[in-house]
Amino acid sequence: MNESKQTRFIGSFTIKGAGHHGSLQIDDHDSTLDIYSDNFFNIDDDDLRCIKGISKEGARVSAIECIPSSICGRSSYHGIIKHYATLHPNFVVVGHDYLDPNDNCIESISFTFPAAKNLFYDLGTFGHIREKRDLPLSYIRQMLRSAKGSPRKRRRGGTIDLYYRWDRGPIIECDHPFGKLTAWNATAERLTYPGGISLDNQVRITVSFTDPSSLGKSLKICYDAMGFFELTAQSRQILDEITITKLGSEEFLPLQLYIVNTETTTRDKVIPGDTLINGGMHSEEFSSVLSSWLFTSEERGPPRRRFSEGAREGNNYTINRLISAANSFDLLPKLDFVKPESLPEKVQSLYNEIESKIRLFKAENIDLGEYVQRLLNNLGHSRSLNLRAKILQKWDSTPPFLKEKLPRMPEAIVFSVNCRNFFVHGAEFKLSRTDAHEFVPFFTDTLEFVFSVTELTYCGWDIGRWNKDAYSSSPLKNYMRNFSMNMIQLDAGTARYKAKKGNSAPPES
Repeated sequence: MNESKQTRFIGSFTIKGAGHHGSLQIDDHDSTLDIYSDNFFNIDDDDLRCIKGISKEGARVSAIECIPSSICGRSSYHGIIKHYATLHPNFVVVGHDYLDPNDNCIESISFTFPAAKNLFYDLGTFGHIREKRDLPLSYIRQMLRSAKGSPRKRRRGGTIDLYYRWDRGPIIECDHPFGKLTAWNATAERLTYPGGISLDNQVRITVSFTDPSSLGKSLKICYDAMGFFELTAQSRQILDEITITKLGSEEFLPLQLYIVNTETTTRDKVIPGDTLINGGMHSEEFSSVLSSWLFTSEERGPPRRRFSEGAREGNNYTINRLISAANSFDLLPKLDFVKPESLPEKVQSLYNEIESKIRLFKAENIDLGEYVQRLLNNLGHSRSLNLRAKILQKWDSTPPFLKEKLPRMPEAIVFSVNCRNFFVHGAEFKLSRTDAHEFVPFFTDTLEFVFSVTELTYCGWDIGRWNKDAYSSSPLKNYMRNFSMNMIQLDAGTARYKAKKGNSAPPES
């Protein structure tokens, strides 16, 4: 949803057992809770964790993780003194009951996101039957009863078009570490009348918990799932219309959750056929891969989040995004990589000799220990896998058909990492400074392509099935299609660099 949402609650808010007048304005990043009182009041850290209030309409309001503003104090006007404070909550929960963020009281949390209908493209749920059919007698009787007030001639003959909604249960169901995740059709219907038939459908995701969960734990599962949805949709998305079912509450009385400091815009329109896996068209594969993704999020969450920070920016490329894409591989678990084979005997002997000399020097020069430790650290790094070797190993794990389609990928990976090193350390490589900037989008796409493919494949993605799909708008397919042309341009860039180096070389004596 790209529109700003404004919601206001006026009522009484409780601090240390005392009620104070207040106004809560929810408006994206500018949301504020203003509290007023005739008497002095103090707000400490425990209060800021959750301030509870009740609106003039009777709704319970929980302002969670509030940040105090500098606009706090008192004012005086003709002898009347008022005390006030302005706070900025990170989360607001509104409904028939309060929510304490630390309580394990959440049975389920439900949400949607802008691309949900296309990522879970549920063909067959709605339809229109135009062909002439023999209807069951019970259907005919019901239709005649609804038209009993019409003239006789209008209760015979004519053409019947049938519009239907087929409720086939959840679109997908999968397990997560603490319960079950379900994607389902939330259909709102209006009773038929002469103005027509109205059905509005929204695909919602419900995360239910075997044991009641806290707010933080519940949101973590939601964000882990959203990382997967964004990757498969290849588009930045936002959590929207979040509701919470609290322990002991009726399902039809959910609490409304507002996440205040969050993004409010999405990028790119999602086409169902261009998703890497579609929940509606490949439901079994989607469920299996998503479940694996969620069960591995504890150890693989940091690199995935690091990757998504850049990938979700779409066609907006920056140097920081390139660095982020490269560093994602460094955050992957060590077990993902094969340790380098033992060094040749002479090289290992040289390492041992250098290390012994450094340690002896350290013992004799204690005051220089900081510098000596740097030498030892660098020596250790030289024995382990570097970033380039890690990414090349990940690429080597991809299916043979992908290597055949992109035979020069190892070369592209080396250039991408060298470009990252140039912007981080200033290390020279075989491109001019101008070309290094020009190739940032291609190098970024290269690293993000390898991470996307290998991370999804790790979770069980059928990349062979995806490769056979003939859709053309997928960013990953576009990368493969344009790879050869980009490598030709890269060759031209390296040729320019060599020519410039050759022309600047000093004449031989």
